[in-house]
Amino acid sequence: MNQPVMDRAIADSVQIVSASRAELMGLLELVRADFDGIPRSGFDTPTELEFRGLVQRWTELATDLISAITGFEDALRESAPSDEPHVPRRAPIDPGNIGLEDALERLDGALQSRLPHWPEGLAQQFERARADALKACEGLAFVKQQVEYLVLGVGSDA
Repeated sequence: MNQPVMDRAIADSVQIVSASRAELMGLLELVRADFDGIPRSGFDTPTELEFRGLVQRWTELATDLISAITGFEDALRESAPSDEPHVPRRAPIDPGNIGLEDALERLDGALQSRLPHWPEGLAQQFERARADALKACEGLAFVKQQVEYLVLGVGSDA
């Protein structure tokens, strides 16, 4: 494989993954803030406990999602050429009006063209991270749906 092409593909991928991770973190923070803003004065004790459990599960799944992306970003950074300037990790950003699934699809699409230029081990790490991220994303969608059902179903009037 052409080393300069591989090096450039990896270096570009570091920047893409870093930007996507920051976008995903921002999106997760926005949804979490929405959850925190839900008035719970109309909840009875079992509903309050269920809501807390759902928010806790959301937090765990969000951590899983970001961990999968960060782990892959770390692998990319380790594979990046040593003469490449260090790309700092990006802080969470406001992603605008995009959903988790869309953000992950966009990340996947941006990496697919670079994937053939990565070493085999890195490609395998990508597939594992991708599967872990999609699993967490599906769980997040389910938890969000359950929170919406709980809030709409209970009808907190506060």
